[in-house]
Amino acid sequence: MSHTRRAPCARNPQLPPCARTRHPCLGRVHAVSFRMPGAPVVNWIMILFLLAVAAMLWLDPGTRVALYVAPFWFALLGLGYWRSSRSW
Repeated sequence: MSHTRRAPCARNPQLPPCARTRHPCLGRVHAVSFRMPGAPVVNWIMILFLLAVAAMLWLDPGTRVALYVAPFWFALLGLGYWRSSRSW
């Protein structure tokens, strides 16, 4: 099942094909041929699992530090990703 639809933000047909395929908004988007088994229920189960892990980390004073440091760590990872994905 290979349906294609025009992305709503594809406003520049003058781009070369390689530039249009790098980002789905710039070219044609193909329907996904494989869906995750159990989706979307499994997505919610995974979120509940991660919340349970965070609750267990909170209960132990020795691992509570990980919850304090995690937002800064994720911000640092996001900054690194943003810097590495910029055009040179």
